[in-house]
Amino acid sequence: MRGKIQFKEESFANLIAVLLIGVTPLIIVPGAADVYYTPKLYFIYFISTISLIYLYVKKDTLTFNWIDKLLLLFIGILFISSLMGVDVQNSFIGKVTDREPFLLYLCYFINFLLLSKRFKLSKSFINILLIFASAVSLYSFIQFFGINPIPLDKVRRTMEYQPFSTLGYRNAIGAYISIFLPMTIALFMYKGEKKYIFATAILFLGLISSTTRSSWVTLIICIVILFALSFKNKRRLLNLGIVLITMVVIFFGINYLKSGAINARLLSISDDAISLKQSGNEMAGSGRIYIWKNGIKLLLDKPILGYGVDNFGTAFLGAHKSETEFMVKSLGGIVTKAHNEYLQILICNGIFALLLYLGILAAIVLKAGAKALKEGNIHLIAITLGIISYCTQAFFNISIVSVAPVFWAMLGIGCGMAMQEEYDFQLDKVSIIKRFKRVEPIKIFTFLIMGLIPFIIIPSSYDRFYEPKILLVYVVVMVTMMFVYDRKRWSQNTIIDYFIAGFILWLLLSTVFSVYVPISIAGRETRREGFVAIVFYCLIFLIMYKHFKYSNKIFKLINIFICMIAAYGVVQYLGLDFIPHDAIRKNWGNHAYSTIGNKNFFATLMTLYLPINISYYLKTREKKYLLSSSIIFSGLVASITRSNFISFGFYSIIILWFCFKNKDYMKRYLISLGIFAVIFIMLNSLTNSTVLSRLSSIGIDVTRLSSADNDTVGSSRMYIWKRGITFIPEHPILGSGPDTFGVIFLQKYFDELEYMQKLTGGIVDKAHNEYLQLTVTSGIPALIIYLSLIILVVLRLTKRFRESTDNYQLLYLGLLMSIVGYLVQAFFNISVVSVAPVFWAMLGISANVGENNQIKINEAK
Repeated sequence: MRGKIQFKEESFANLIAVLLIGVTPLIIVPGAADVYYTPKLYFIYFISTISLIYLYVKKDTLTFNWIDKLLLLFIGILFISSLMGVDVQNSFIGKVTDREPFLLYLCYFINFLLLSKRFKLSKSFINILLIFASAVSLYSFIQFFGINPIPLDKVRRTMEYQPFSTLGYRNAIGAYISIFLPMTIALFMYKGEKKYIFATAILFLGLISSTTRSSWVTLIICIVILFALSFKNKRRLLNLGIVLITMVVIFFGINYLKSGAINARLLSISDDAISLKQSGNEMAGSGRIYIWKNGIKLLLDKPILGYGVDNFGTAFLGAHKSETEFMVKSLGGIVTKAHNEYLQILICNGIFALLLYLGILAAIVLKAGAKALKEGNIHLIAITLGIISYCTQAFFNISIVSVAPVFWAMLGIGCGMAMQEEYDFQLDKVSIIKRFKRVEPIKIFTFLIMGLIPFIIIPSSYDRFYEPKILLVYVVVMVTMMFVYDRKRWSQNTIIDYFIAGFILWLLLSTVFSVYVPISIAGRETRREGFVAIVFYCLIFLIMYKHFKYSNKIFKLINIFICMIAAYGVVQYLGLDFIPHDAIRKNWGNHAYSTIGNKNFFATLMTLYLPINISYYLKTREKKYLLSSSIIFSGLVASITRSNFISFGFYSIIILWFCFKNKDYMKRYLISLGIFAVIFIMLNSLTNSTVLSRLSSIGIDVTRLSSADNDTVGSSRMYIWKRGITFIPEHPILGSGPDTFGVIFLQKYFDELEYMQKLTGGIVDKAHNEYLQLTVTSGIPALIIYLSLIILVVLRLTKRFRESTDNYQLLYLGLLMSIVGYLVQAFFNISVVSVAPVFWAMLGISANVGENNQIKINEAK
């Protein structure tokens, strides 16, 4: 019975493979608006749905290897890239006929998983595929001579002698045959069976007819590889000779029938190579050099996660709209694709996506190739060559729905065959890999989230501060989850887990019923704090809560970066800025915003780290912590942000109260306060008492609170708060949707636009009170859950602080004061992607400390 079930499962996987690799390329609907691409797209969706149902049913029997996890990370990056893209609709479902949206990549991944887990190569499988491939090739061949059994659609009506078979595109023919032709050559060389030389001849007919030069070059590379593999085997070399003679005869025969056109096309490769060395070479490679040169420039604005899946055309046209006439005249139309699959991924999905994609391809090819050669597996050699061939021609071609499903299915089959009784080609013995495995991911994660990411800016980008940080947060969190996720540990739910789950669920409901769903999902442009960002904040919290390990080296490294951020802010405040201001900040003068993007947010970051550094100095007496405290305090002063001055006063009094118990602590603390006073006086005197006047304005605002005309109180916060609170009765349960405060504010108070701009210097998009912002946008229950979580964590940390020994009391106090300091300033400030990840990380650490016992903490240290 068990064997019978296994047979059915293998038959099902093989059927899916035949449908994807063999049937999909043949599907066309004559007479439809889109004859070639859309029918294939919907067929793939249908097949992928069946595959997904199967995977769900069999989920308990599936195991996922490291390649699966890397591929899942790749899909995750594509998802985030699409959410943050320039055209979200096009990224997810597509608009144009040759679309390849995120949903299609998700289907590729689903089918890859199924085939890599359940496919078993049968004797007839490759023969069946070659029959389908031969049909596509023969149809291409007869089209090359003007014979079209199926009437051409409107787009291709003028292309009477151009072969596109059932794939819809001449280059797609070349890409498709590039997968199968090396396979037939390899099979004939190793087996010597006539059917494979016959299949090779038919496929070569289609390849020549396609006149696709990139596929010709790819074929030569594959032949060289096969020659190298068979150099010492006379029988295989003889068979290779037969293949070459067959190809030469076909080439010259078709060339003769087409009056030398094929030969001229072949020679044009050398002409293009020569033109590369000359100026004005944009038209080389059928205009590819023009596309590549201008395409690579797009990377400067969005290097991390790109413009979104399949948005190359949108981004290219946006940057080169003035050249539309040139494109149509010289290229035959507007540029929609990069004509280089790797450049397409780089621009649309960013550097991380491309590196992952290349890493996955390299891993599969190396693993499959190593196993095939070791075991002499002819079929795996053939499949690996097919994968290599496609990847090579992809340097000059595009991924398209007619061919990409075939490639991804082959990739899944090759990966599955390589992983069956997994052959280890001793990567673990490479010294770099061994060192990497010794590094604890949670420590790297702690440094990246709390130290490096706040430091990151991209000066060439339109949004140089916020978008790069949140995109890096997405990538870092997804990568970390791959390494640290442990089902047993994460399934042991506590009340804190339930609070986080409830918070996420409520925000999801708020997003679904938002007044503007797209903004609620991805966040406003230049803010980027929508539902997805908050979910990732919660993941940061959970990772720290469940896995945090203290490392003194990591803390010192984080401190170095925070001190650099602080020092840069001080330098800005003194009028020196070595990075040119962007369009938004060009008139900001001597504002200290460092790498954070705003003086208020910069001050918040200083507030998070100053109490911890003070506590370390009090505990250790090490001067380096006194120095770091002084640098961070100078950044706080340079920010001239009153809300964080209030926070500083609040937690300073608490620390002072604690130090009364210990003379040594009091002495060190007074030294710290003395140095802080000197720094305050120096910065104040260097800037004509700006700091002191800013501090004294707190009292002025307090006296004006009771007046009727108090809109300007708190840098016009009172104007925002009085109007913002009116939205709570309108959406009391679910709010207006994450990050939509600006949307509803402008809608309701549009008649005050001129007054608003005069008062606030722009359009109001945030409540400038974190608690009011959350209540208005996500409802009263969201605020209750959020505050309940924080109160629980703070109470547990306070309990740990009271119960711990003197050595650890100060460290817990520093962490507690950082959280409290943030919560105080949040009454006058907003959550922002530059700082919020650090706060949620500290909150997670606090939750971890609040639950773990003293022994565990001592061991970690």
